[in-house]
Amino acid sequence: MFDFKEFSLTDARCGMKIGTDGVLLGAWVDIKGIRSVVDAGAGCGLISLMIAQRTPVADITAVEIESDAAADCRENFMLSPWRDRLSVVEADFNLFSSDKGVDLIVSNPPYFTDGGRAPLKKRACARHEDSLGIKSLVHRASDMLSDNGRLAVICPSEKEECLIYEAEMSRIKLRRICHVHTVEGKPSTRIMCEFARNDGPVSINSVTIRDSKGEYTSGFKSLTRDFYLAF
Repeated sequence: MFDFKEFSLTDARCGMKIGTDGVLLGAWVDIKGIRSVVDAGAGCGLISLMIAQRTPVADITAVEIESDAAADCRENFMLSPWRDRLSVVEADFNLFSSDKGVDLIVSNPPYFTDGGRAPLKKRACARHEDSLGIKSLVHRASDMLSDNGRLAVICPSEKEECLIYEAEMSRIKLRRICHVHTVEGKPSTRIMCEFARNDGPVSINSVTIRDSKGEYTSGFKSLTRDFYLAF
C-alpha cells in the first residue's frame, strides 16, 4: 500500500506503477467548476483519487481497459473516503461513451511507441500507445467534453507538437501548459497541457522536481503538499 495524506492505494496488479507523473497531473489540473470527470486509462486510480480529494462534488469515472489494473482501481476506490462518487468502467476509452458532456477528462496515457515491448502483457498495454494513443485520446475526448469542458494530459516533452496539433484538429484549444523539469538546469522531460473548447490566452509555467543538490524544490513541494506525507 502507498500512503498519501488522505488516502492509501495499491498498484500490486497494475501494469504501470504509481509514479510522479500521475501525482503531478492530479495536483496540477484545474478543477474549478467541474461536476463530472473521466480518468482515461486510469490504472490503479491515483489521479481519480487525487481529484476526489480536491473537489467535494464531482462524480468521477475511471476507465481502464486492463482487468488487473481495474481490479486494483475498484479496491482503492472502495477503501477511500469518496467511494460514493467514484466508479470504475473496465473498457477501452476509444469505445467509452457518456450520456452527457463531461466537464473534465484527464489522462496519463501510454507513450512508448518504439523499441521492444514490456515482457508482461498488462505492463506492455500500460506503456504502449497501441491501447490509447495521443490522437485517439484527443479525438475521443473532444467528442465527449461539455461546452465548458477541459482535457488535461501529461506526456513526454517531445510529444508536445503532436499533442497540440491533434487538439487543434479536434477543435479544442491549448489554454495551459506546464513544462516539468526533473532536475534544475536540465531540459524538461514532461509537459502537462490543458485544452478547452473556447480559445483564449495560454498560461505557460514550469515546475522543477529536484534542485542541483537533489532536494525537492519549493515549487514541487507547494504543488504536491496536500498529498505527499513528507511535505
